[in-house]
Amino acid sequence: DRPDADTRARAALALMEVHEIGAPGTAKAVPALEREVSRADRHPAVALAAARALVALDSQSSATKLLEYA
Repeated sequence: DRPDADTRARAALALMEVHEIGAPGTAKAVPALEREVSRADRHPAVALAAARALVALDSQSSATKLLEYA
């Protein structure tokens, strides 16, 4: 479980970084990031990284989901 969680957390943070440098298409990842935040078996590090990425992507549609899990 841990390596998989580490990989998913790093992927979310990398997505945030590429968005911040202006890479196009990063908004397509919003549904996957939302799934990571709301998974019943979510790993805390993955959920945090996904939430950070959603904020960085300025995903206003994700605000309600983020508040549910805050």
